[in-house]
Amino acid sequence: MTHVYATDDLVDLTPHLHHNFGPRHPDHADFAPSPAMLKTALVGNICNNAFRNEQGINVGQATEVALLNVLPVLGKDDDRKVSLNLAMADGQNFVRKAEVPFSSEAKTMSVSGSLNGGSEMVYLKGAVEAVLARCRYYYVTDSSTPSLDAAVQKTIIDRANECASKGLRVIAMAYGFAKDGTEPSNLIFTGFQAMMDPPRRGVAHAISALHGAGVQIVMITGDSDTTAVAIARELGLKISSTGDRYAGSSSVMLGSQIDNLSERELIERVPSITVFARTTPRHKMRIVKAWQMRGAVVAMTGDGVNDSPALKMADIGISMGKSGTDVAKEASDVILVNDDFSSILPAVEEGKSIFYNIQNFLSFQLSTAVAALSLITLSTLFKLANPLNAMQILFINILMDGPPAQALGVDPVDKEIMRRPPRKKGDNIISRRLMGRVMFSAAMIVFGTLYIYALEMSDGTMSRRDQTMVRMNVWTRLTVRLSPFSSSSTSFQRCKIVD
Repeated sequence: MTHVYATDDLVDLTPHLHHNFGPRHPDHADFAPSPAMLKTALVGNICNNAFRNEQGINVGQATEVALLNVLPVLGKDDDRKVSLNLAMADGQNFVRKAEVPFSSEAKTMSVSGSLNGGSEMVYLKGAVEAVLARCRYYYVTDSSTPSLDAAVQKTIIDRANECASKGLRVIAMAYGFAKDGTEPSNLIFTGFQAMMDPPRRGVAHAISALHGAGVQIVMITGDSDTTAVAIARELGLKISSTGDRYAGSSSVMLGSQIDNLSERELIERVPSITVFARTTPRHKMRIVKAWQMRGAVVAMTGDGVNDSPALKMADIGISMGKSGTDVAKEASDVILVNDDFSSILPAVEEGKSIFYNIQNFLSFQLSTAVAALSLITLSTLFKLANPLNAMQILFINILMDGPPAQALGVDPVDKEIMRRPPRKKGDNIISRRLMGRVMFSAAMIVFGTLYIYALEMSDGTMSRRDQTMVRMNVWTRLTVRLSPFSSSSTSFQRCKIVD
């Protein structure tokens, strides 16, 4: 947590935090939060499913853990804990009676219950625009809750965008009286908290390398477009620097805009979009399908339950091993045990290298086989003595073809391979270019061998025929190793980051 906002007072908490959200820094004066900030922290505390484990560490979803970690900075305790000063029957400060879990569609989470034996209240947190839509007042003090007019809403949104432009995730808070059987409305807006969720180390380098390999990285997130764009630029994603984000030429698209596009229109637009913001699971599935309809191989990364449908639908679903939910892991094809996006880079390199080595293996094996068959066929057609006997053919196939071909098939990854673009989804391993290499190598072997054969036939001896084929096979292997790789491929042609 880095910022807290309440009643047009945006406070940067960074000077009061250690890197691990420990005690206040001794060089800074004590922080005196306003009543509205304390109320904002209270809502974030109550509307929360994170908890402190036996080691004294807050655990749970990252956003909710951040809301608990900031409490000591504001001089507050967890109000859900057992209170020694209150003689309550159940021994708790807050008694939870109901919960509406967070959903991508509503973009909010709410909890209802009574605090310190008081009336039943509802506590709401979520996206700024979603929370403001349910609020009619804003909090200053317990005795002052003015009307939330358009001017105040604009101020709140401007301050939220200010934080989001720094790459911070903004969570708004509100509370009010609970109403049975109806969604909370006419609530009191208390403020918002902004937290930093920095990218992991090495992700920017991996994205740069994948871009060089022709892999297009797309970010799909539920965060606001302002936050998403700030993170995307930090990662080195290609974002349009000019133009309104709602224009057709923009590289950012909101979930609401996806709803207004037909399937054909979305298929036409997806290549130019780098960031999809405020998305739901349904939007993610439409994006994956649009890329697949364009013939791309889609690799989807995710860790939450909301990501599971898109993970299942993608050609390659990649879930997180540490932070990923069981549902996401079941729906995925690959699990990153270290939760490190940069692990995808060596996988792409290995995929391209395997394809390249298979082509080299086939090029060498086919060229020698075609050469041997051509020699026997030509000698038969022209009624010449067979230039190869059975032992020589076995010698070529076992000793001269096997070990060199196996060596070509296990060559280490060539770093230059990553500069080659991905192949098309329907391309064959045995391509026209590969067959051209095979025919050229086989022709050189055949013509060279026939030339030596003709010379040796002039004096009636054939003592050099086996040596000729051995020499030509060694030359063929060297040409295969030194020739440019033809159509190196990777199993990841399109890939994306999900928050």
